[in-house]
Amino acid sequence: EQVRVRVYDPEGNEAGSAFTERKGEMELPLTVGDGQDGAAWRVEFEQVEDVTMEDYTIKMDPDLPAYWSLGPDRLVAPE
Repeated sequence: EQVRVRVYDPEGNEAGSAFTERKGEMELPLTVGDGQDGAAWRVEFEQVEDVTMEDYTIKMDPDLPAYWSLGPDRLVAPE
């Protein structure tokens, strides 16, 4: 199984994209610009043509806060 992952910065610009490997882990290094840390980033997954989209897992760098949300209006953020 294979998917394309796209990551968008808080301004909506594509910060990185890649096709997942068929097996094993991969990394998608991103550059975080000034003032972008602590803001909402977006991750999208797209089906690769003629490939079944199933069974994929994503992990964040352990140095990042482990917060996911379905939308920026539902963010978990400290006061």
